[in-house]
Amino acid sequence: MQNLQEAINRTQYPIHAPVAICYSGGVDSCVSLAWARRAYKGEIHLLRFNYGQRHIIELEKGKQFHDALQAREVHQTTLKDIILPFPKGSRYALVDGATEIDENTVVLPGLHVLMLAHAMVYAVSEQVMHVIIGPCQTQDKADRQQFLYSMEDAGTHDIGDNTINLVSPTLNLNKSEVYALAEYLDVLKEVAAYSHSCLEGGT
Repeated sequence: MQNLQEAINRTQYPIHAPVAICYSGGVDSCVSLAWARRAYKGEIHLLRFNYGQRHIIELEKGKQFHDALQAREVHQTTLKDIILPFPKGSRYALVDGATEIDENTVVLPGLHVLMLAHAMVYAVSEQVMHVIIGPCQTQDKADRQQFLYSMEDAGTHDIGDNTINLVSPTLNLNKSEVYALAEYLDVLKEVAAYSHSCLEGGT
């Protein structure tokens, strides 16, 4: 998505197909789940990744957010837990309890590569051609749009005819716009109650 209005418009013309979501339980992925429930008419595969993160509570928070949405309107959903083989002893704040967390250390280099690689393999095995990932523009300094293009291209070369469409409704949004999208989707209350923030060390 290029901007907030495009993300909103996209929900008005849903695609009749299943979708897989890289789902962490953070604000962006929770909003992405709510967005996917409107933007796709098909089974949702929630891929929850355990990479030894300090804030493992985010997985439980994500489950609570999902359950809150299901209580309002049931949507066919499959939850899949995936353990990522992230190198032990990595000196990054998200996996190392001795490293202080601040706005410069909440990025784990290579994490999205591993997540998307696993998500794309899973998607092909389940005949799902759409995969959602939810970083926003203020999450780190990387060029996330180019990253998605590169992963799509790499996947096309590796998996042949099973082309995967990588989507991120929050990619070009700042945090205030992510919350504005949540408000449009009528999940602002649930996002505030159940999503998890690494920076705050809680909700």
